[in-house]
Amino acid sequence: MEFMNITRAIGEYVNGWQVKYKVDGVEYQPFFGLSTYEDALKRCLVARNELYMTHGFPRAIQIRELPLNARSSRSNTGWAGIYQRTEVSRNGSETEVLSISLRNLQNGKATNTHLRLNHFDDYQQCLEAALQMRLQNAKGYNAIVAEYNLLNGEEAGGLMNLEVETLQPQLHQIKGRDLTRWQDAIKISGVEIRFGHQVDYDNDQAVA
Repeated sequence: MEFMNITRAIGEYVNGWQVKYKVDGVEYQPFFGLSTYEDALKRCLVARNELYMTHGFPRAIQIRELPLNARSSRSNTGWAGIYQRTEVSRNGSETEVLSISLRNLQNGKATNTHLRLNHFDDYQQCLEAALQMRLQNAKGYNAIVAEYNLLNGEEAGGLMNLEVETLQPQLHQIKGRDLTRWQDAIKISGVEIRFGHQVDYDNDQAVA
């Protein structure tokens, strides 16, 4: 098992430990050579931990929040996560729908639903409903994520200190999404999941 964001640097002119951490396009790569520091690994771990505390944990530890309604040139509606498509039924009839990418608030995983355009007065009304659904879903998801990351951060802090003490990898223990912790985060956040697993949306007649 390897240390997170730390590599063993060995070459013709180098021999030591190096942090490799990238934040917002900026790379941080402090190096600690064994010829200079007997405790090079420990110093490297401390430097990495300071970067974590200053710039945030990597995605292996903390989940990123969803952006609220954002424009996208890759979507045929102009909005990220909302796409217009034609749904074909078993009998061959076609229906125009807006497909909406959401998050299942019960477990944080990606899911989707869609709205039928013929259940609205016009396209704009359907699009506004889709935007509102996605907005409310993202707000609920982000509220849960904030609490989930706090819980993960508390555990990560202890494991980071343990790595410095023992010089053995520990952070890998909290990689991935922990469903039990996600449920705890839901309770702490106070987010109410009343409609299915996505969002409290009162126009259920429009959901296909």
